[in-house]
Amino acid sequence: MSECDALAIVGSEAQRHEVSAAQTAVYAVLRVRCGGVWAVSVSFRIDELPKTTNQLLHAPWRRVHTHTTRWHWLVRQALGHRIACIRADPKFPYDFAEVSFVWHSSVEPDFINMANSFKPVLDGLVRHGVLVDDSPSHLRDIYSWEKAPRKKGYIEVEIEAVKRPEVAA
Repeated sequence: MSECDALAIVGSEAQRHEVSAAQTAVYAVLRVRCGGVWAVSVSFRIDELPKTTNQLLHAPWRRVHTHTTRWHWLVRQALGHRIACIRADPKFPYDFAEVSFVWHSSVEPDFINMANSFKPVLDGLVRHGVLVDDSPSHLRDIYSWEKAPRKKGYIEVEIEAVKRPEVAA
């Protein structure tokens, strides 16, 4: 299967889940060269904010499921054809990684709501094979907030394969 075929499959799946580039601009940057320098980090931006825990608190299960599934596909779309380059990395899938989540909005959310909102994004990274697991033994996560213009909110995610920290005996 060629890279173009893979993109066509991703595109058709994205349409099935009502995700398109016209609705949500998605960008991905890899500091990697297929066949040369291996991945140092993977970063992407999605020009949309996930719903907070408070927004989904009393929602029916189907709405929560649809929201989660949509974000899994947004992550897949953000990774796009570059997933082949990530998979070429000898450290892939990342057994231990530092994942930095940045929430850009006009109003600062409370920390717990912001951190919980990134759960579908993190699950998407695991589902699409970038991370082995989202448990603390495989992941160090960092959450931060930055000011953005009103109605122009977005998220940025950076994944960096790092050495597993030494555990004191």
